Amino acid sequence: MVSEIIPVEPIEVLASFLVSNNVIGFVNEHKSFNGATLQRYIKQQYDFYNKLPKTILEARVHDKNRLSRIFKHRWFLQIVPLKYIGVWPGVGDLPKEWSAFSVLDISKRLEGTNKTLHSVQKIYSMIPYINEILYLLPPILVMGSEIRDINNNQLMPFDADDGSHRCIAAALNGVEEVKCYVGLS
Repeated sequence: MVSEIIPVEPIEVLASFLVSNNVIGFVNEHKSFNGATLQRYIKQQYDFYNKLPKTILEARVHDKNRLSRIFKHRWFLQIVPLKYIGVWPGVGDLPKEWSAFSVLDISKRLEGTNKTLHSVQKIYSMIPYINEILYLLPPILVMGSEIRDINNNQLMPFDADDGSHRCIAAALNGVEEVKCYVGLS
């Protein structure tokens, strides 16, 4: 079954990236919340960013390579199997060598890992809300080897530019595929 592929504008992808960064802060500040509260917060953030001019949105992205990547690609919203996604190099404080593998491989390695690592705690804290998070904040992907060099990494069809933690949390929750922004250069 082929999923629907929907073209989207780069500014939508940029807004999603900025909202996802704010959600991290929200989750860290509010230790007790429910899915409805999280959805409401995410929607408020989108409302806020959608009212801002493009120049202000651009100024909020500190990684200018990422910003350039967002605007040089054609973007689509589509369903992607997690087994085809490679993560951002050095996902948080996870072991650096793990970023050589797919999302599914990393999720399997996490099952026996030290739960005190910040990234592991972050991933597990997302699991109860992962469906709400993924519905409103699709991971941002580009073609494989665009972010992760292929010398030390398993070549994957897609690299995660944003959303590696979300993808791993989804895999741990039994999700096999996710709606993603996919950028083609």
